[in-house]
Amino acid sequence: MQERRKYIRYAIEGSAVLTTEEDTARSINGDLINIGFQGMSLNLLEKIREGIRVKFALITKLHDKSIIGEGKVKYVHEITRYGTNVFRLGIEFTNIDNEAIRSIINRIQEDLCAEARRKRTG
Repeated sequence: MQERRKYIRYAIEGSAVLTTEEDTARSINGDLINIGFQGMSLNLLEKIREGIRVKFALITKLHDKSIIGEGKVKYVHEITRYGTNVFRLGIEFTNIDNEAIRSIINRIQEDLCAEARRKRTG
């Protein structure tokens, strides 16, 4: 299968709290899997319909405060993680603090480069 993304996705630890356009009063918690300039992937215990618009708050130790944004669910796959069925979502950003995302990705890239240097020098 050919990669359709324009930008690389980077593995990331963190969480997200989502609300959907269908039920803005209900919060859904998820675990971040990866992030890129135009979107992110996360695992949820609850299914969200493909095509739905969501608002979210991203929480990661790579940024000093939550990143608030909006997006659209591009795909939903049911998978099994550690014996539990979860839903892997791909969300395309439609409104996000680009500088915050850039900062996170820069930190990830710096960490990857530092790790590669450590491996080379033994």
